[in-house]
Amino acid sequence: MDMDEGATGSLTYAPNVSESYTLLELSEDLLKDIYDGKLLIKSTADGEAVLCSSDRTFTMHKLDTSNLLCLIPPPSSSYSRNSGDKRVIVATASAHIECRDAAPLVDELRHLLEQNVYTKDHLDSDQCGMQVDQNTQNLGKAEDYTWAKLLEKIPMSESELQTALQNLGAVDVDGSYMLLEPVVVSEIIQLFLLVIQENGWSYNNIPLDKALEGLGKSGIKDPLGRHVVHQVTTQTPGTMATFGGTRSEEETGHHHVRLDSNLVVALIGYALLWGSTGRRMKLGDFTTRWAARLPQELTLQMERIPSEHDAMTALDARRLLRGMALVKVASLPGGGDHAEEVITVMNARMMTSDPAARFKMMFAEQERWTLEELEPYLADLHIPGKTKDEVLLLYARETKGRGGAPDTYSARYSFM
Repeated sequence: MDMDEGATGSLTYAPNVSESYTLLELSEDLLKDIYDGKLLIKSTADGEAVLCSSDRTFTMHKLDTSNLLCLIPPPSSSYSRNSGDKRVIVATASAHIECRDAAPLVDELRHLLEQNVYTKDHLDSDQCGMQVDQNTQNLGKAEDYTWAKLLEKIPMSESELQTALQNLGAVDVDGSYMLLEPVVVSEIIQLFLLVIQENGWSYNNIPLDKALEGLGKSGIKDPLGRHVVHQVTTQTPGTMATFGGTRSEEETGHHHVRLDSNLVVALIGYALLWGSTGRRMKLGDFTTRWAARLPQELTLQMERIPSEHDAMTALDARRLLRGMALVKVASLPGGGDHAEEVITVMNARMMTSDPAARFKMMFAEQERWTLEELEPYLADLHIPGKTKDEVLLLYARETKGRGGAPDTYSARYSFM
């Protein structure tokens, strides 16, 4: 109230006190966002309200208060009924809404985009130059999910939505965001390698614009080619020779990139496994077929790290497909009681973002996990106010290894 310290005044109720107000408790920065028109209230798929700023999401909780809250507008407000030293209460409230930090609801975005998948059929259609007509429009594109539509439908902030789209590998294709089938990514990579080979470029110094131009001649749309090339390369801070000496890439506008051979090999292998029956294979069969799909010069470029599992080759599935696939000892259907090493698709970025549901899924697939196996599946899990170690111990129980064996983690019965 607008009163000096130590001053007194009378307090009274207006004739018609309103009880229709709901108070919203906000921090100073969120209050500023309201004045700037940057806060939105959205609804989740379950009908729960969330508050979204430009970079954060908050759940909204109604809390009852034991004391009655009285609203007295300042004198400058048109709602004020104050007179002299008399302060008039125009409204009361017995509850307020509290906002708490929330993890982005990535599952809602993923479920939506799983209806919009750019498949091998789409790729073949684009490469043949076919127009979308009555015969080709039903290739799996359920709806045009533009940026504006996703921002409206998905209950997360603008910054979180950008990050989630990037982490899911979504691409803006003709104005609509779509997920790419792994086989599509693999085929574009193979074409990219062919363009490099045909032009005699080094894997460590690839002219980006010319490479994308080469992909375009093969029928690969620029957003697709650029997305995949960006995924498997890193920028090189090189220079270009000219008659007058050397000029930086920033000066010439020509950018060069370096191929990440390990990631290229991993994505080609992942596409092979993803397309297999049941999305699992015997590890030996998988490694043989994987190697057959790779150019020899590519495997020679790979970073070779000694492995106790596979000392003779750089194709160590446990290392290269970490977070994308799981290697374990199991029996395949039709194999009787004989158990052997198998590899199965388990891609962290396509799993639920709900910690309890993810851990339940993981422990259903494998009873005991080492910390090294768990780490890629913990990286994107988020519970506000908890560290990764606290999240792990909330759902898993540690068992100390013996005789040099690593510690393992199994499910806590309380949540399974």
